[in-house]
Amino acid sequence: KGNPMEKTPDEMWKRVAKAVASVEKKEAKKEWEEKFYKAMEDFKFVPDTVTIKRGGTVTWIQRDSAPHTVALTDIPESPRLEQGDTWSYTFDKTGNYNYICGIHPYMKGRIIVK
Repeated sequence: KGNPMEKTPDEMWKRVAKAVASVEKKEAKKEWEEKFYKAMEDFKFVPDTVTIKRGGTVTWIQRDSAPHTVALTDIPESPRLEQGDTWSYTFDKTGNYNYICGIHPYMKGRIIVK
């Protein structure tokens, strides 16, 4: 429903950083845009909620410099994912699946399977 403004998390973070930096003095906007972008790029699942149909597959793409895992209740935890790694899981049952990073448990997400 609707068209996303960005195709990747990186595009979203750049847009948000630019918007936040827009209140800075003109000569400092670019510098602050880069600082805000750097502060936001790591340690979050983007998007944090995904809705799919039963039987659908979700693929996590690890873009952070720090390693992460995907830990879902009642589903085996992903292997340790380094930058550039991917991990996929197919959801055969409907329901809400909350997940965290097993290394950084404050990173949270949800898969809604209909």
